[in-house]
Amino acid sequence: MHRVNAVGNSLGVCRELAEGIGSLLGWRKGVRQKKSRLIGRLSGVAEKLIGTAAPSGCTVGSLMRAGH
Repeated sequence: MHRVNAVGNSLGVCRELAEGIGSLLGWRKGVRQKKSRLIGRLSGVAEKLIGTAAPSGCTVGSLMRAGH
């Protein structure tokens, strides 16, 4: 049976947690970027579909940011 002392095991656990946290932060940043690009594409398509029917200054992007 392999034994590891408490300090050695703690250091390994801390290192694994640090690596996991780093990868989660990168994943979250990627999701945010993809969401921004998707919103931009969708608002562009929606504005093309609406054409000039929207009131002046009222865009799909502004409505999405306002939470409507």
